[in-house]
Amino acid sequence: MKEIYEELSGYQDQLKSVHTPNSYDSALWELLNGSISELNVLSGTHTFDKYKITPQVRFDGNFYISVVEYKIRLSGILSLLKSRYLNQEDKPEKKSYQTRTATLDTPSTLYIKEEIIEGFRNKKNSTKTISCLTLTHVYLLSER
Repeated sequence: MKEIYEELSGYQDQLKSVHTPNSYDSALWELLNGSISELNVLSGTHTFDKYKITPQVRFDGNFYISVVEYKIRLSGILSLLKSRYLNQEDKPEKKSYQTRTATLDTPSTLYIKEEIIEGFRNKKNSTKTISCLTLTHVYLLSER
């Protein structure tokens, strides 16, 4: 599991160079989905398919993915693997960007991330959906 965790962390490191909202590079989702399939085999009982990326089809027939969705799913599976399979001494040394991500991955924020992903899938105007979801959840979280 640690090897796959490190592989997925490497994918996350490579995302620093992606500055577009969508990606047409099939290697992004093929590598992630392949690693997730490998996790399913290794774990035997846990299913990680919900973290797989399904590319969308543009009007011109080209496939693409949302980079935001990719980042959210990748961050989610890394957090899950870290908490479920890596011992404290096995956890890699945290880098500054990982620390910020780890602090954001509370149960409430993971729920918000899932809601945002659903918003991408279900709404044509995803910007409004994200704004509404984020503002609603921030308000709810501040009431606690």
